[in-house]
Amino acid sequence: MKIGILFEGNPRNPGGFNQSLVSALILKEIIEYRDNFTFITLDEDCNNLLLKKNLKTIIYKNSFFSKILNKLYSIKFLKKLFNKFNIMHSFTKFLKKNNFEIIIFLSPHQLSLYCSDVNFVINIWDIDHKKNSPYPEYNINNTFEKRENFMNYVLSKSFKIIVAHEQIKNNLINLYKCNSEKILVQSFISYLPFLINDEKKQYDIKTLNYQIPFHKKILFYPASFWPHKNHIYVVDTAIILKKKLINNFHFLFCGSDKGNFNFIKNEIIKKKLGEFFTMIQFASNEEVIYFYQNAFGVVMPTTGGPTNLPLYESFFFKKPIFYTKGLLNDENLKKAIIEIDIKDPGDFANKLLNINNINLEKIKSYAYDYYFKVCDKEIYKKNYMTTLNEFKLAKSK
Repeated sequence: MKIGILFEGNPRNPGGFNQSLVSALILKEIIEYRDNFTFITLDEDCNNLLLKKNLKTIIYKNSFFSKILNKLYSIKFLKKLFNKFNIMHSFTKFLKKNNFEIIIFLSPHQLSLYCSDVNFVINIWDIDHKKNSPYPEYNINNTFEKRENFMNYVLSKSFKIIVAHEQIKNNLINLYKCNSEKILVQSFISYLPFLINDEKKQYDIKTLNYQIPFHKKILFYPASFWPHKNHIYVVDTAIILKKKLINNFHFLFCGSDKGNFNFIKNEIIKKKLGEFFTMIQFASNEEVIYFYQNAFGVVMPTTGGPTNLPLYESFFFKKPIFYTKGLLNDENLKKAIIEIDIKDPGDFANKLLNINNINLEKIKSYAYDYYFKVCDKEIYKKNYMTTLNEFKLAKSK
């Protein structure tokens, strides 16, 4: 049985990239199927990276003509016309030519729309576009409509769906009437602990080129500068701290620019809050590990989720995380976080001012244990083993 695994991403956008990379490394450990796996990459850099990890690869090159077809396929009547005359997308031809019997999409990738009669498994990370959000990333360029078309197709066509939390599974069932038996729950697993286990070292500040005041309490926010990541909430919190003459906290933003970096930077300058902030658009995995190791805590006032990689990374690094109130309906997870009201920066400021009244050691200990309970690669392997065994059985009938 030939199994294709689509791997895509860019190390400069480490969230999704690292999630795909750790997935690839865990799949490699499934002895029963690893000889059946071929990783489909979309560029030379990703291909070379996986080759260095001793993974079997093949490159699919998305041609200019294919990109035009992508646009045309999004028009319903044209898609029907193409299907009627058996005009195949180049990805469909690629799959058939290479005799793939099932494809695993490690991310919610648009190429899943062109699998035709090849079965596939897909990871769905969130359904944030359904939250009636005011943020532009969910509304411009027909993003909402495109995501809805994507979801409706992949949820009905996929063999299995993997989601990061039970909350997302319930949303898929309630909002899309998705068959619950198709959905498997697997928490995000961070790549950073893999690096630490492999290299077994603490990262030295001497290797860093940033002037970060580690003598203060550093609150780390590793997230791309999307509007929905809500960095402005932290800026508003710093205004309150400044008015109260509190200057022992420092906020470290680290993430790629998704259109909001300059806005946040200018707000910090305009409000004269430079002493409270360090902003970095890109840091290596090694530097991010150092930031986690030396931070006082993590802050994440996002509206996206319910879960995110930094949530679990904060658990692993034993750092308290200030996380969006109401985003999680999981009582076990709530015990591992400090909730903040993202409609009220004063709430976050008050929690920082009264931090000594919070039993941080109890929270960190619980969160650390929780991480190893749910971010377990054995659960991950079991999910994929179950999926592939079911497919193999169905195929043999």
